[in-house]
Amino acid sequence: MNNIIDHYGTLTLLKLYIQPGANKDEVIGVYGETPRLKLKIKSRPIDGKANKRVVSFLSTLLNLKRSDIQILRGETSRKKDFILNEDYEAIESILNKIL
Repeated sequence: MNNIIDHYGTLTLLKLYIQPGANKDEVIGVYGETPRLKLKIKSRPIDGKANKRVVSFLSTLLNLKRSDIQILRGETSRKKDFILNEDYEAIESILNKIL
């Protein structure tokens, strides 16, 4: 799936590019030379609010509990890597329907 997801042991790694301060939360598509899933997020990147909103949005989008979504890298960057407590095939299936 364009390398935006990868196996991470028994978990799944999801690579994102976040645009904070948008009018609404939405999936834009695959972005960049090193592919990442681009999301627009309403929250501003102040006091971790955008990161919390990303977790909430992913939870709804991927039908996961918030506790199943963890930031691995990029807490203060637009480029973020998340670990999802879900198998690769399930995430790939959901993303194929969205993209």
